Amino acid sequence: MFDSTAFNSWPAIVLGAIVFGMLFGAIGMLSDFLFTGDLRITRFAAGFAGCASLGYLVVTALARRSERM
Repeated sequence: MFDSTAFNSWPAIVLGAIVFGMLFGAIGMLSDFLFTGDLRITRFAAGFAGCASLGYLVVTALARRSERM
């Protein structure tokens, strides 16, 4: 399903995980703003960003592993 050519270098993988996490963190901040009216980094937004980054790294590891088999 996925081609591992996008996941060849670790610096690009880490940068992708950071950017992906920042995007999801921004979504979490905006959803908090929608309900509370305060635009700030909350525990929810930080956790959402962390989970998105971790998920990106897991999918990357699985894609790289499936190409080696």
